Amino acid sequence: YHFSVRGPIVHDLQYTFMRDWFFMTDEDPAILLKEDNFPPLGPVGDQAIRVVNGGPASEMESIADVFFMAIVAARRQVLAVTPYFVPHRDIVGAMRAAALRGVDVKLVVPKYNNHVAAGFASRALYEDLLNAGVRIFERRPPFMHAKALLVDDVFAFVGTSNLDVRSFRLDYETNLAVCDARFAEQLKELVLEDIGLSDEVDMAVWIKRSSRERMMENLCSLMVPVL
Repeated sequence: YHFSVRGPIVHDLQYTFMRDWFFMTDEDPAILLKEDNFPPLGPVGDQAIRVVNGGPASEMESIADVFFMAIVAARRQVLAVTPYFVPHRDIVGAMRAAALRGVDVKLVVPKYNNHVAAGFASRALYEDLLNAGVRIFERRPPFMHAKALLVDDVFAFVGTSNLDVRSFRLDYETNLAVCDARFAEQLKELVLEDIGLSDEVDMAVWIKRSSRERMMENLCSLMVPVL
């Protein structure tokens, strides 16, 4: 998914890039931190948007916290789209709890993952989610690399982060938290398009998968911290 961003939030994104750039290069930030590069930007629209960053230099897993809190706060629907689904157990628990209290929880992942180990590790989580009532949709090829979380048609969380431990702890990621019903409606249309191009995982079929598949899932799940 791609988005055009205007207004003061652009400065936050610029600063995020500069912070990571100068952390890696050790260059003098004064080279780019000038008024010409950061002209005054007035409000554009009335959406409430905030940048949420994550990375190994951060003391807190801010992106993981937003995912968790948004799912916990859901009252009607959670739509989650990610190419790699190997999150903390607490996020899996939050999704299960939401489904058990009657929230419509849908997860969209690729049918065939380009990272074989991540794909098997993801599938190791299916049964717990399906048992709680979470609906899982596997997007048919071409490979889906979209990442988004949509809650109750009003809150959207979009950006570079996958729903996996690597994005939460190891990689530099930048997401936008957007509170706006109009934006959420447009994003939902995209998510529903992907669901329409997906095959839903059927629990009755899933539990009959081979012993070899189960073994690979359990083996790859041991590598979750580095996937």
